[in-house]
Amino acid sequence: MTCEKTVYIKKLSNNILSFLTFGCDFNSEEETSCSSSSSEVPTWVNINQGIWGCIEFWEGNFMPGTSKTTGTIKPVVCAIHVYSSTSTDDTTSVAGSSSFYEYIDSELVAITYSDDDGLFQVELPAGQYSVFIGENEEFWANIVQIKGSKMIINPVSVKENTLTKHDVSITYRAYF
Repeated sequence: MTCEKTVYIKKLSNNILSFLTFGCDFNSEEETSCSSSSSEVPTWVNINQGIWGCIEFWEGNFMPGTSKTTGTIKPVVCAIHVYSSTSTDDTTSVAGSSSFYEYIDSELVAITYSDDDGLFQVELPAGQYSVFIGENEEFWANIVQIKGSKMIINPVSVKENTLTKHDVSITYRAYF
């Protein structure tokens, strides 16, 4: 599995955020249908425009430089909430967390669910969106992209007559 560079945020104190950017090249003996890094649209996708991808839950040790990682990566069944493009200013974080949100002040566009293999698809009009994972009456997302003066949470763009691959790695129980 190959991970793209991502940005994780951590709130250090009132209004101070720490940013960690990393990339990885992880080889797993347990390949799943999620493990493909190809952006070629698979045959199970039956929509014409929107997003598709895989949700995986990472748990355990993924520290670089160790001789053997003890972490696991598994596909997960979960709710996927698609909102109009959402900045950190449009949310209320759960106390003590920079990845869990209790309130999102953006338009909810769609809710879908991943299957037993972690796979999902959702038809969407062309536009800019933010993807959150439903987790115990809260919303989880840990990737932000800076656009101008805004920090957009887990952004994805859908173009007319196009399918966009958007995988989500749930990492709040993993350490790197």
